Amino acid sequence: MADYYIGMTDIGMTLDGDLMIGKDGDLELVEGFEWLYREVNKRVRTDNPGWRGHPTVGANMSDFQGYPNTPDTARRLRQRIKNVLVQGNISYPGEFNVRVVPIREDGIMVFIYLDLAGSRVELQKLIYDFSNGIVQTMEDPTVTYQPVPQESKLLDSTRIVDNRGPNKYQDRIKNQQ
Repeated sequence: MADYYIGMTDIGMTLDGDLMIGKDGDLELVEGFEWLYREVNKRVRTDNPGWRGHPTVGANMSDFQGYPNTPDTARRLRQRIKNVLVQGNISYPGEFNVRVVPIREDGIMVFIYLDLAGSRVELQKLIYDFSNGIVQTMEDPTVTYQPVPQESKLLDSTRIVDNRGPNKYQDRIKNQQ
């Protein structure tokens, strides 16, 4: 499954949003499936205008602070997360699946999966607290493959346009080689 994302590279970021520093003291790069996992985390946990150069990156989950934990709020939050994940077609050729599950009166758990090649991979698991707007990432996920149910929508690759070009870091790496 990781073969689908070979060539996708960016500066690594921890789950808390800090830059990853390698043992040599230089910025650490992530690529492939690790890139996708870190990109999903960044997009979901970012509140803009935190990324001035990329104003559409964040899901702005803090907008939901103070909202009641209702099915309608869960639906709206789920849609917000899906909207930020589909930008730039980063899941291609897979598809993101987002589940929002209430876990207490003022909190929910969000599960983000990638459905690809008949398998489901958990990419992210986090808790959102409506009372204070805090997003808490649970852990680095353990990649578990689950067969996707037969009734799942088939991917229509004719409708997907892969217009992603290399990002600025990939260009720099290619030029250095």
